Amino acid sequence: MDLISPRPWHALLATEAIALLGTDPQVGLTSAEAKRRLALVGPNIITGQAGPSAFERLLGQVRHPLIYILVVAGAITALLPGHGVDAVVIFGVVAANVAVGYVQETSAQAAISALSRLVAVRATVVREGQPTRVDAADLVPGDLVRLEAGDGVPADLRLLQVRELHADESSLTGESVPVAKEVGPLPENTQPADRRNMAYSGTTITAGRGTGLVVSTGESTEIGRISHLIATATKVETPLTRRLARFSVGLSWVITGVADRLRAAASALDSIPFASERGYMATLHDLPAEGRVIYAKGSAERVLALAERTVGPDGEEEPLDPERARTLVDELAARGLRVLAFARKQATQEEVLHPEQLARGLVYLGLQAMLDPPRPEAVRAVATARQAGIAVKMVTGDHALTARAIAAEMGLGDGQVETWTGRDLAAVSDDALPAIVERAQVFARVTPEQKLRLVRALQARDRVVAMTGDGVNDAPALKQADIGIAMGVTGTEVAKQAAEMVLTDDNFASIEAAVEEGRAVYDNLRKFITWTLPTNGGEALLVLTAIALGLTMPILPVQILWVNLTTSVVLGIPLAFEPKEPDLMLRPPRDPAEPILTPDLVLRTGYVSVLILLAAYGLFFLDLSTRGRLAEARTIATNTVVLAEIGYLFSSRSLCGATGLVGIAANPWAALGVLAMVALQVAFTYTPLLQTLFQTAPIPSLSWLAVVGVATLVYAVVELEKWWRRRLAACPLW
Repeated sequence: MDLISPRPWHALLATEAIALLGTDPQVGLTSAEAKRRLALVGPNIITGQAGPSAFERLLGQVRHPLIYILVVAGAITALLPGHGVDAVVIFGVVAANVAVGYVQETSAQAAISALSRLVAVRATVVREGQPTRVDAADLVPGDLVRLEAGDGVPADLRLLQVRELHADESSLTGESVPVAKEVGPLPENTQPADRRNMAYSGTTITAGRGTGLVVSTGESTEIGRISHLIATATKVETPLTRRLARFSVGLSWVITGVADRLRAAASALDSIPFASERGYMATLHDLPAEGRVIYAKGSAERVLALAERTVGPDGEEEPLDPERARTLVDELAARGLRVLAFARKQATQEEVLHPEQLARGLVYLGLQAMLDPPRPEAVRAVATARQAGIAVKMVTGDHALTARAIAAEMGLGDGQVETWTGRDLAAVSDDALPAIVERAQVFARVTPEQKLRLVRALQARDRVVAMTGDGVNDAPALKQADIGIAMGVTGTEVAKQAAEMVLTDDNFASIEAAVEEGRAVYDNLRKFITWTLPTNGGEALLVLTAIALGLTMPILPVQILWVNLTTSVVLGIPLAFEPKEPDLMLRPPRDPAEPILTPDLVLRTGYVSVLILLAAYGLFFLDLSTRGRLAEARTIATNTVVLAEIGYLFSSRSLCGATGLVGIAANPWAALGVLAMVALQVAFTYTPLLQTLFQTAPIPSLSWLAVVGVATLVYAVVELEKWWRRRLAACPLW
C-alpha cells in the first residue's frame, strides 16, 4: 500500500480511493494501524521556514541608520589626532546597542516560537467505528474525518459524503465565495480550484457537514507544496521594531480545544444542519413503531411558523393555537430563559431530507427553556467597562425578550434597555442606523449581514469597535471590527481566523481585564515618552546653545553618549513596570486620532528641557569661574543632567497624580534603577578608567549638594504644574 506517492484523487471514485488506502468506510482505521501509518508518513504538520541564525540576527542589529552614523563618526574620530579614547567610547556605545538589540530580538523570536507550539488544531476522526477528537498532527492517509460548519480542514480530503457542504478556499485558490462541494469523480486535468470533491488543508467549512477521506498530510498537501515554494523563493525577515506613532494591542492568543458537539445527526439517516438564516435544524429517523419521522428544533418563532398542528394532552394531534404558544414563549423569554421549540413530521420512504419537506405540516411538540445566568464576574466587568466610558451592547440570536432580560441583569442601560430585532433593523436605512446603534443596548435575532451593518454603523461615528463572536455567522463582523475577539473554547475555527484576539476562557471579564491592561501599557508608554523627550531635549539644548552663542561646551559628545546609554536603560525601562494607577478605569476613552505629542506634552517637554539647560549651564559656569577646572565643571554639568533626569523620573511616574516618596515601594524597579544610576555616576566621576575614557574629574561634596538641589527643584516644579492641573479639574496629559 503506497501512502506517500501523489495520485489524482479527485479523478477516482470514492470507493476506489477507499480501497487504495485500505480503509473501512464505516469503521475507519484502527488505532494500531493509525499509529503504524503515522510512523511511516510522519506527523501532519508543515515544517516552517527556519528563522534567522544567530549571526543573521546580530548582523541585523547593525543595519540601522543610527548605527551607520555612529560607526562613521567613530571612524572619523579615530583618524583625528588625540581622539583615540573618544573613538573607543563611540564604538563601545555601538557594541552596547547591538548587544541589547540582539538580546531583545532573540527573546522575541523565542517567545514567538513558544507561542506557535501552542497551536494544535483538532479534528473529528472515525477510528474503530467511534468518532473521536484528535490533534490534526496525528492524522494519517486513510483516516475518516467528519466536517461541520466552522471547522478548519485538517488535511487534504477526498470527500465521501456531503450535506449542503460549503468551504471557504480563498486562502488556497483566491476564490472569494464559498464553494459548494460534491462527491462525484472529476476529470483528471481539473485544477485545484475546481475540484469540488476535495477539501484542502488550510481551508474552512462555512456551512453544512460531510465526511472526507484523508489522502495527503503535512508537506504532501496542496498548502504544504505552496509553503515549500514560498520558502524556496523568498526569505521572510522579522525585524523587531517599535512604532511610537500609535499603540496597538497585538496580543493574540491562539488556542484550541473546541468543545465536542452533542450528536443525536446514531439512528439518524439524514440531517439538515443548523443555519442562522434558516433558524432550525432537522434529522431523519427510522423508528420501529412510527416509521420514518423528521424531528426539528430551533428558534420558537421559526418552528412555530412552520407548524400547523400540535399534540394534545391525550397524545392525539389537534389544531395548533400559535398565539397561545407564542405567549408562553414570551413569558419564558421575559424571565431570561433561552427557548427552543421542537416539532416532528411523518416522512415518506425517501432517504434524502430537504428543507422543502418542512415548509408545512409540522406537528408542534413543545418548548425547552434553559437558564444561563450571567457570570457574576461578567456583571462586574460590564459595570467597570461602563465606568471607563466603554459602551457595551448585546448582539445575539436570542429571543428579544430573553436578550432584554439578560441585558438588564448585566447592567446594560440605566433602568431601561432599548431593544431592536433583526426584523426592525431590516426596515432601517443606513443613514438612520448609526443613531439607533449608538442609543440602543440590545439587538436580538439578527443575521450575519445585520451584525456587519451594526459594526459599520458604529465605525461611521468614529467609534473603535470590539466585536465578540464564536460562530461562522459572526466571522464577517469580527473581521470588520477594529478588534475582533473570538471565543477560544466554543469558537469555531472560522471565527478564530477572522478575529485578532482569542479568549481562552470565553469570559467577558477577560475583555475588561485586557482593556485595563492595555490602558496600563499605554499609560506607561506615555510616561516613558513624557520622561525621555524633555531629558533628551535638555541635552540637545546644551549643545545647540553652546554652538549658537559660541560658548564653551558644558558636556562633551562622549559624555552625552554615556548619559543616553545609561539613563535610557537604567532609568527609562523601569517606567514600563509602573503599577496600574487606581483611577485607570475611571478615565474616559482616549480619542484614537489624538497624537502622542499633545500640546500639553509639548509644553512640559519645553519647560523641563529649559530647566535642565539652565541648571547644567548655571552649575557649569559657577564651578568654572570659581575653580577654573574645565574637566571638573563638565563632570558637574553631566551629573546635573543625570540627577535632574532622576528628579523628573519620580514626577513622571504619574502623569497627573502626586508622586511622593511613599510611591517608591510601588515600583521597586524604579528604586533599583535610581540606585544603579547613582552608583554609575559615582564610578563615572571617581573611577580612573572612566575618567580617562570620558574626560571626567572628581568633584567636591558641596557640588554634589548643588546637583541634588537641582534635581529636587525639577521634581518640585513639575509636581506644582500637576497640582495646578488637578485644581483646574483637567488632566489632558492622559
